[in-house]
Amino acid sequence: MKRLKQGMFVLLLLIAGKLSAQVDTTYNPAKTYTQTQLLDDLTFLKNVLIEAHASLYRYQSKAGLDSAFLKATAQLNKPMTEVGFWKVLQPVIAGIRSGHTALFYSQSYVAWQNKYPVDYLTPNLAFQDNQLFLHVKSKDTLKRYFVQVKSIDGLPADQIIHTLKEYVSGEGTSNQWTDYQLQGIQFSSLYGKVFGYKPVYDLQVIDTLNNSKTLHIKATHAKHTMGGDEIKQQLENQKDELNKVVSVDYPAGMPFTAVLKIKGFTYFNYYLSFHEQFFKRIQDDKIKNLVIDTRGNIGGLAVIGGDLMRYLVKNQFTEIEATQVPVNKITFNDYILHNAGNDLPQKTTDKVQPYDYSWWQRPKLYPAAEYHFDKKIYLLIDKGTFSAGSIFAASLKNQCKVTVIGEETGGAEAGSDGGFSTIKLPNSGMLLHLPRFWESTTASDHHSKHGLIPDIVVKNDISWTKYNDAVMKKVKEQILTSKQNTVSSN
Repeated sequence: MKRLKQGMFVLLLLIAGKLSAQVDTTYNPAKTYTQTQLLDDLTFLKNVLIEAHASLYRYQSKAGLDSAFLKATAQLNKPMTEVGFWKVLQPVIAGIRSGHTALFYSQSYVAWQNKYPVDYLTPNLAFQDNQLFLHVKSKDTLKRYFVQVKSIDGLPADQIIHTLKEYVSGEGTSNQWTDYQLQGIQFSSLYGKVFGYKPVYDLQVIDTLNNSKTLHIKATHAKHTMGGDEIKQQLENQKDELNKVVSVDYPAGMPFTAVLKIKGFTYFNYYLSFHEQFFKRIQDDKIKNLVIDTRGNIGGLAVIGGDLMRYLVKNQFTEIEATQVPVNKITFNDYILHNAGNDLPQKTTDKVQPYDYSWWQRPKLYPAAEYHFDKKIYLLIDKGTFSAGSIFAASLKNQCKVTVIGEETGGAEAGSDGGFSTIKLPNSGMLLHLPRFWESTTASDHHSKHGLIPDIVVKNDISWTKYNDAVMKKVKEQILTSKQNTVSSN
């Protein structure tokens, strides 16, 4: 069961902040930490990463990381608040390019901000092609309208985007996962952390008539996040929320076609029975085209994706080929929040350098005995396909005849971090979300540093809805063309 919890990291990552229990009710966000305290936390952070990060030098060289830490050290030349300290450290973390690694405010800070909510920038923002857009309300429910944002409070949008990207933990050399995170409430939250909060924001926009105008947008007054005890319960509840993350559709105009939409691999308490019943149903319905839509599937439990593959792959297969674990002396066990991670055993040796690994080969999996689907399969992916979602996509593509349509995944084609611990920095109390092992897919290139590239690249505009989904239109075109070719050949 411990390993099954690995994918829940993303849910923690996107909720942000976290974790439970006793907090200092007298916390003051204006409190500063001495230079000595800051440097001690910086040294502690670096040692934790070297000892136990699952893929520390996968996307950044040791020289590059050392340089980032030296730059951070030079910035810690005076006392700082927790927020100021976070601004120094998070770019170092983001530079690792591990989308599962992040630094969050302390429990005390989050509790304080929940007690005294702040004024967030409007969440009605969208990010595309390095440009920022504002969603404008319309009476037409079938369409979504956006105007381009040129500046916020006088700061050019391109400068804002460039700055914020330095704080986002992307994945690999691709910007897909970074761009996915710069959307809506996540953009607003990060903007507040970096540029501050205010009750009214001035947005210069280009309207639909190409005129420039300034909008005075009232802030959204909101808490930072929920408490840690509530997060734990939420994650447990999501194991039961099958109907929230999975849907089945038989679209009009696409004969003998079923669409299985999976928003996340979280439905742990139902996946075995649901998968069996679903494939029995489409067999009874004589379905010839199966569309598996994993767009926006930011992960969950890899075991769910593995079970889904049992009904799609003909022969013995592997979803996760091997697990790579750092092997070093662990010195930070006293700072692990055990109620916040998945309680993986903390392996330790006397060796600290060089940074070394052990490998666990994962066993083969077997196809389902009944209801195996052997007709046409279309897999839909995008920048929101991440972690367990991208593992599933990459390994399915490599072992099954499937047509992949959409955008490059946010998660890496070669594999994903997993097995998470939450580490509390000794002085500031900030929390490091730390992956403890790397899981490789069956991709042919284990050194790939980008996401899975689709066979057919189709990118939706930010204004897309289910009524003008370019990706589904391409699927329909493929299905109808394939049907015509079949008829012609007969």
